[in-house]
Amino acid sequence: DAIIREEVAEVRKYITTALSEKLRSAYALHLQGYTDREIASQLGMEEQTVTTRISRARQQIRNYLLEQSA
Repeated sequence: DAIIREEVAEVRKYITTALSEKLRSAYALHLQGYTDREIASQLGMEEQTVTTRISRARQQIRNYLLEQSA
């Protein structure tokens, strides 16, 4: 449990410090359970843009985790 909490804390820190504001804002709303359509409406952008930003945020987080495990 302690190891998992530590890893989650590291990912949260990465999200808040390393992701650009564009990616972070869409991804944070996604994590809160909003749909891409709802996020697009809230942020005033196209739904496809939101989908792309969430995908890019996930990829950056995935790359970060892979680097940490190497």
